[in-house]
Amino acid sequence: MCSKLHPEKAIEGKIKVQSNAVGGTITLNNEGFGSVMGVATGGYTSHQITTLIPANKIVVLTFVDTTQGNVDDSSVQLDLVTSNGAAVKPNSNVWHPTTRMRYFRTTGASQQYTVRVTSTSYLAYTVGVTVVNASTFVPCDTSFYADSFAVSTYLISNYPEVINSSSACWSIGNMVSLVRGKLRGRCRVNWEHYNQMDRDMKLGVLLWNKGSTPITVELASRSVKSGYTNPACLDIWVDCFNVVKQSDDSELRFGQICTIPAYSTSNPSASALWVALSTVSSSVPGPGFFNGQVTMVLKNSDGSLYEPSGDGNVFCDVYIMDTNAAASVKSNVANNTMYNESEENTLRGSGAGAGLYARLGTVSVTPNTPYSLLIAGADVPLVQSGELVSLTTYKKDGSDNMTLENGFNYGIAYRFDISSFTSTQKVKGTVRFNSKVNPNIIGNYPGIYVVGYIQGSSVFKTLILSPEVGTSEYTFSTDLPRGDQVYLTVVVGDMSSPPLEITFCN
Repeated sequence: MCSKLHPEKAIEGKIKVQSNAVGGTITLNNEGFGSVMGVATGGYTSHQITTLIPANKIVVLTFVDTTQGNVDDSSVQLDLVTSNGAAVKPNSNVWHPTTRMRYFRTTGASQQYTVRVTSTSYLAYTVGVTVVNASTFVPCDTSFYADSFAVSTYLISNYPEVINSSSACWSIGNMVSLVRGKLRGRCRVNWEHYNQMDRDMKLGVLLWNKGSTPITVELASRSVKSGYTNPACLDIWVDCFNVVKQSDDSELRFGQICTIPAYSTSNPSASALWVALSTVSSSVPGPGFFNGQVTMVLKNSDGSLYEPSGDGNVFCDVYIMDTNAAASVKSNVANNTMYNESEENTLRGSGAGAGLYARLGTVSVTPNTPYSLLIAGADVPLVQSGELVSLTTYKKDGSDNMTLENGFNYGIAYRFDISSFTSTQKVKGTVRFNSKVNPNIIGNYPGIYVVGYIQGSSVFKTLILSPEVGTSEYTFSTDLPRGDQVYLTVVVGDMSSPPLEITFCN
């Protein structure tokens, strides 16, 4: 599924060094990539990077075992060492067991770093080094206004991904509340699940006003898809960028301004509104995947963006339920029980923003100086400043439960301001998961996809590394506009997988 995480194995500190050797050097090309073949014999082998690497760069180390092709993860360790012999702290003490990548962020003066490959036994290998630019992100609202980062909410529902009758999530009758969050201002709600029940179900996104003043709701975009998960996820984001108002069974219609009255204990259902409500097919005989997003604007009666104050809280619940349960769920909104309330680590809720924004600044693109950057995703937390999105979960009574450090970047849209790019030639942009970034990726992740939008241009979309499409990279423009406000916005599927590289070159 789009956001399914893969197991990772800790490798830090598990290798006892017995001997060491000096291997071949690594020289980086214009695109910041180089590789070397080597042999480890029970200790570590050092490979000096002859190219100077400045501060504030991301160094990606990749590893291929050419001896047997499937080395035990615990028997190998990759390290990056400064010119004075100090080890650079990696951004994570784990590596992905399939991709075998480690990530480092450079500091200090430009210098020649060294790669160390440590092994407990004889091993022939190839190590790749990729140096890309580090970006500083700031959260931005769901409409991606670069100058407005406040008054926004992001809500994600993809736990549990699999809904089935034998799991604990179906223990409370004809409905399950999957996630709860408080909303404010511009809001985006994402969901991705798999219906493994033996019947069709309903997915519902319910807004309910617990405050003492009415709130108006406007629909900005909505898309609901069922089918095979990766094409469905891709199409949802194409709809989102195109501002498609996908029809479903909800009470929120495009062109209408719906008002949610103030909360009343005598009639709580009057303060609730289904903003997305659709039937999702079972996995028998179909695929059972269902995905969607809805983007809304919440306003006060005076037209200002809504922000909670005092007892004024607008909650959002995402439900999976029987096809005829919507009315009873809505009427009982004040008493509905959260799913697995005691399992604090499993629930996700709302956080600030549904997008991340980075201004790349003045960049001169020439044939000898391309510009590359990574969108890192879940496997490399904190590798790019500001990239993490914190999500808060809520108990039944609406109190804060806990805050998760990261929503795994599922459904996060990254927006880059590339207005200050300069070049004397045409500039093209390429997105890729290819062997330069990671030699282990080819064929392993058929479901990775990228959806993107360049302001003033048409939407581009592709399935990257897909058996159906067979592409490992995608060129989205051969002549990027320059001299005015130009933004590139991308959403990447399967963000627990290797990072996406974006390169601008001539």
